[in-house]
Amino acid sequence: MARRLVLVEAEPAAMLGDVCAVERGDGETREAGERKVSNFNRITIRGYAAVFNDLALIGDAEWETILRGAFARMFVEDKPVRLQFDTHDAAPAMASTRDGTLHLFEDEHGLGFEADVKVGANFGWSEVRRMVHGGHQACSVNFVKTIAGRARRPIGRSMVRARVIMQATIDHVAIVDAPTYRSTCCWRADASVDRAQYKIHENAKRWARGREIAASHQASPATIAARTDRRAPLEFHLAPRQARYAALRQKWARGALVGKMNGQIMAHAAFSKAGGFDGDFDNLLNEAARGIR
Repeated sequence: MARRLVLVEAEPAAMLGDVCAVERGDGETREAGERKVSNFNRITIRGYAAVFNDLALIGDAEWETILRGAFARMFVEDKPVRLQFDTHDAAPAMASTRDGTLHLFEDEHGLGFEADVKVGANFGWSEVRRMVHGGHQACSVNFVKTIAGRARRPIGRSMVRARVIMQATIDHVAIVDAPTYRSTCCWRADASVDRAQYKIHENAKRWARGREIAASHQASPATIAARTDRRAPLEFHLAPRQARYAALRQKWARGALVGKMNGQIMAHAAFSKAGGFDGDFDNLLNEAARGIR
């Protein structure tokens, strides 16, 4: 089939770094160097929508952090998640897990994602430019359900009392320019990141390693995230158990549980109260460190 060389003068060329593209008869294109691009109206976006153990200031007073593995239950429940641009309000989705254009996974660093995005009416080349050359290189998630406690966390030379999210469900990820969690980031993955900012360059390498490990285990990202990692912080092991009992205690309080389960709930309630745990990790961690697990 005949091939012709086309120099793209419009937005796609600018977004690809002013490179030439070889167009084939089937509409598929490749950059010089054979980096594959599906076509001029589709791009790939990767990033970290949330970063574990990163402290964020919510509003003017409350600190918040997300524990590693917090999204594992969401994966098991297979809740749909959307990707949208610059807003947490109702907006057309750029990509979605429902139709397979958005994929999520957890690694040691955070909640990673990859999106196959069609550039069109809802997300045009001006938005691509804002993401690549402007400030829209970070992410924010919209929590619809969380289970959280409180614990002291170091920040600089001082300690702050922070809300610790143990389990979370989100319904969308937004690409933003002013993130609450400043360690989040996103980038265009179908073009080279060699000349990108250091933060994006390093996170692109971290993302590739994390996704490769997830694939090598031949298991779902949720299964991998839920596995016990002895190198993880102590609270990572305690959080799922504490969250489970907290949910059971709520059911017990409503009279939804009867029989043998009542004894377990009451025993756990007594242990929590004796240890001073009422949504606060500190005393629970102290007890666990002395072998009361």
